[in-house]
Formats: sequence, structure tokens, C-alpha cells
Amino acid sequence: MATFSTRLSLLLSTILLICWQHQGLAQQTPPNLLDCRTPDLTDQQKRDLDAAAKFAFQIKKAQNDKAFTGITYVPIRPHIVRQSDGTGGMTLTRMNHLMAQTNRYYLLSGSGIQFYFAGASPDYIDNTALYNSFSEGNLPNGTDATNAMNMYFIHSPGPNANYGGYAYYPTTDLSSTRSVIAQAANDYLGRFVIPHELGHNFNLFHTFGNTNSGNSAELVTRGAGANCSSTGDLICDTPADPHGPSCGGYAYNSAGCAVYTGTCTDANGDTYNPQTGNTMSYYFDGGPACLRFFTAGQYDRMQAGLALRQTHTAYSLNAPATPVTAPTNLLLSLTGAAVQLTWQDNATNEMGYFVERATTTNGPFDPVGGVPPNTATFADQTATPGTAYYYRSRPSNTTTGHLSPVQTIT
Repeated sequence: MATFSTRLSLLLSTILLICWQHQGLAQQTPPNLLDCRTPDLTDQQKRDLDAAAKFAFQIKKAQNDKAFTGITYVPIRPHIVRQSDGTGGMTLTRMNHLMAQTNRYYLLSGSGIQFYFAGASPDYIDNTALYNSFSEGNLPNGTDATNAMNMYFIHSPGPNANYGGYAYYPTTDLSSTRSVIAQAANDYLGRFVIPHELGHNFNLFHTFGNTNSGNSAELVTRGAGANCSSTGDLICDTPADPHGPSCGGYAYNSAGCAVYTGTCTDANGDTYNPQTGNTMSYYFDGGPACLRFFTAGQYDRMQAGLALRQTHTAYSLNAPATPVTAPTNLLLSLTGAAVQLTWQDNATNEMGYFVERATTTNGPFDPVGGVPPNTATFADQTATPGTAYYYRSRPSNTTTGHLSPVQTIT
């Protein structure tokens, strides 16, 4: 058996840029399929990366089996590119809300990965040239935090590029901790782009495999004769996905959610039936009602990807939570169909607040939104009438040591 270090060395050449073209949500017909600037990993590169991650996962589990029964909090260092005069760029209002949305997709039955912001304020990069045309090669030296994942919020990829974001797979390089998120005019970033790119950061591949030609080498069949563990995204609980404009066609149903309409078949003649709501697919939806998801197999792969990152020495993921004074006096009231929350902001070093909701007093708590610093109010528009809810708020640059008291309302 190859040693762990040997397996890791196989990964040094696998950093890959993953991107897509952002499309508006108001369309009633499907947008063009997404544009990746760089091809996917080869199946062999995927298998090498998958083997290294699984090995790291086995070692971590042997050392601490309880590490996989709760929530792992992962720090993200936000970098916001603005114009030279400090104007423009991602607002803290939007950044907190987007990350709260992202956290919602990374919970599974109360376990999984949750993200918090590292530091008391973002790293602002004030450079008009970089603002108008982003290039990693023009970033100032030393921008990457060495103890967190690094997320760059940019304004424009430039006149010759058009994408929503890209990220890097786990390698031993500090630059592999990066994801790049381009601004957009709606919540698609939190519902799709950021969860998708962080999926790549933690070892998830696209559901459609390597080809953009309108089919997939992955067979539809599961069980005897299946090849889902060796091609495609290497995960067998994600159906084979043909992608491509001829085989991957889709339309919107009455709720605005994507419905697959392609008719192409795999090598066995079986018709594809991909998951149009999968976060790692390329099927757009028509609004927040069409919630995206990860499968259990994808959650497992992300845990393995996290374990692999935790073995690397060029960086760590141990940025401490900021010591923020917890909010107090959380109050709930009903305003029409919304639950209105207010609390007392006792801190001066919060990067914002996440609002979390549960249906029992002990959780699990799901994020429902975020607000900027020095804000102590939030309206939850997603509550179901007649349901008892339990709410709490926490600073977005902390974990569980700085929570508000829990309050309930029906």
C-alpha cells in the first residue's frame, strides 16, 4: 500500500479552477449551460484525490471517532475587493446573509460543517484595477490567512471572463484554501454559488463528470454493473448526469424549479434522470422555493476532504473564534406572517450576526439569515404558521461560546 505522503504527492498537480457563468433568475426558459474555463480533473486524478481523502478520514476517525458525530466549525477569512477609495465591494449585510444561507446547506441532521468568519473585520483590498478586472496574480503578497479558508469577494472577473465563482481542491499549497466569489444581484450566491464552490474546496466534483459533449461515462444503473464509484463524481447516491445542451436540457415547472427534459441515454441505453437540485450540478432554478441539497454521500466526501485538509502543514483551519460579548435580551414577536427578532448588541468587534432556528429547545439549529455589525433586528419570513420555533442569534465570527439566550414563539 502506498504511504499517506506518497498519496499526497500525487495531488500536487491537481489544483483546478472551477467556474461557471452566472445567469439571471427571471428567465422562464432554461439559461445556457454553464461555462467552465478549465476542464475537470481526469478520472484518475479524481481517484487519487478521493483515495487520499478517504485515507485521511480513516486515520482521523481512528484517532477520534466522536469527531464525526457533531458539528465541525471551519473558519473563513473574508477578503473584499473594493475600489481604491474604499467604495464598492461586498457589503457586510449581504456577506452575513449569504454565509448564513450557505451554512444551512452544510447541516445534515444536526451534524456536518458550519462556517464562521475569522477576525473582527474583513480584509479589505482597495484596488480599482483589481476591482474592475480580478486576477489572482495581482493580489498583494501575504493576503491569504494561514489558519483559515480564504474567500475572495470580487466585483468583476474582467471583460474577457464571466463566471459566478471558482475554488480549489485540497492540496498541500496555501493557495488551495481559496475560493473566489463574483458579486451578483440576488441570493443565488448563497443558495448555489458559495455552497458549490466550498463543495469543491472540500473535495466534491461536479455531478456530470469530465465531459461537456452531451453525455457522461457514468452509467445510470446502480448495483451490479454500476461504475459510479470509479467515474463521474465517484459518488453512487448522485444519479448519472449527462450535462450538455442536447442531453442535459431542462425546463421550469410551475413553481420555477428545474425539471430535466433531456432524452439522451447512457452506453447501456438507459435514460438519464439527474438531480436538478443537487448543489454540485449545473441546473439553475427559479427561486428560493427550490432549495438545493447535498446527498449523504456528498456529506461524507466533504468530511473526508476536511480530514485531508487537516493533515496539511502549509496552513491550518484553527483560526480562533473572536471573543465577542454575547447578545442578550432576545425578544420575539409576530409581524404579519414574519417572526420579528430583536436583541441587545453588547459587542464592538462582531463581524455581524447569524440568526438560527430550531423546532426543539435543544436543536438542531438551522441558520435562517444574517445581519451586519451593529444590527440587532431580523425578520424571519420563512416561518410556517402554527409551528413552535426556538430562536437564537450569534456573532458570525464566533462558534457556540457566544450565543444569545434561546427564546420560543408559535
